[in-house]
Amino acid sequence: IRLLGTTHPITLAAQTNLAIDLRRLGHTTHAEQLHTTTVTHMGETLGINHPATRNAAGWVRADCDIDPMPL
Repeated sequence: IRLLGTTHPITLAAQTNLAIDLRRLGHTTHAEQLHTTTVTHMGETLGINHPATRNAAGWVRADCDIDPMPL
């Protein structure tokens, strides 16, 4: 988040997947809050009809490559 910002598509993809993981682990309150915020940001950034936004809204895991930060 510090490097790319809260509305960068990679940040949003990672947050989508984190919300799904939290939900599966039973942390539903945190998952729902993160999901709501993430889907809102996706709609503002990518548009509400973008496939990534629609998938995130439906709790579908984001499929993307995230490059690790160089050490």
